[in-house]
Amino acid sequence: MCWRRSSTTGLPARRLGRKGRSWDAIVGRVSDPSELVTFELKQKKCQSNTSGLILLSLKTHCIEVITMWNLPPPPEFQGLREDLPLTCYVRHLPHWRQIGATYFVTFRLADSLPQSKLNQLARMKAEWERQHPAPRTNEILELWAQKSAQWVEHWLDQGHGKCALKDDICATEVINTLRHFDNVRYELDCYVVMSNHVHVIVRPFEKTADALETVLKSWKSFSAHGVNRVLSRSGPLWQEENYDRIIRDEEHLWRTIQYIGRNLDKAGFCRESNHLWIRPEWESLGWTFEWRRAISS
Repeated sequence: MCWRRSSTTGLPARRLGRKGRSWDAIVGRVSDPSELVTFELKQKKCQSNTSGLILLSLKTHCIEVITMWNLPPPPEFQGLREDLPLTCYVRHLPHWRQIGATYFVTFRLADSLPQSKLNQLARMKAEWERQHPAPRTNEILELWAQKSAQWVEHWLDQGHGKCALKDDICATEVINTLRHFDNVRYELDCYVVMSNHVHVIVRPFEKTADALETVLKSWKSFSAHGVNRVLSRSGPLWQEENYDRIIRDEEHLWRTIQYIGRNLDKAGFCRESNHLWIRPEWESLGWTFEWRRAISS
């Protein structure tokens, strides 16, 4: 099975399935995302009901095995459905929407990327648009969304900006906002609050095409008010546009949860910090972080 890695940020790689279907894979992390590489990875079959992915880190030259537990989907989880309408709108990034879907969302502080990185991203986009003139298919748009997300994630992990969310009081303002309308306006499934950005898995309840936008606008507005009050500051706190993806299926969901669970290690936070959370009902069914499963076993 061939895995082509479009960059080496440690985020998505592409796996081509037998029917042309593709998934993202979380792989070993390296220091320089400008290195482009293609390499082979083989799927390892394990005992019982597990399978694992053997992943190579180009930085440490070590092998990492991420276990994929073949669990039933969590209650009410909805991945990308081929039988339902799918809409897309484009700002700087494409955003796909499907009523009832579960999303993986990243939103960041306004000062989390320096102007030099924003300029670099703009040049990359201009070159990509030159290479892929309009009209562009959903597949082409998705490739740009993935590529830009890989770079931005790498830069965010470098800790640019004032990193206001390192302050536990500020982080708690964000956490309280995320959880306030859980089970009322949306199902909050997993999150991690980093020093300058937030990752969330969420399923909006509202049956409209802009349901996710409504949730994110509320989160940003209320959390900005709280953080600004704590820091005695005013003005915008969050970058306006978000990175978001519809979680396609149970495999994609599992790997997204594992990615979220590893974020605190990158920032040097305690794994059991309240900055990291997964829905207890999901954990009781086995949908948890691999490192937490290892500790309990």
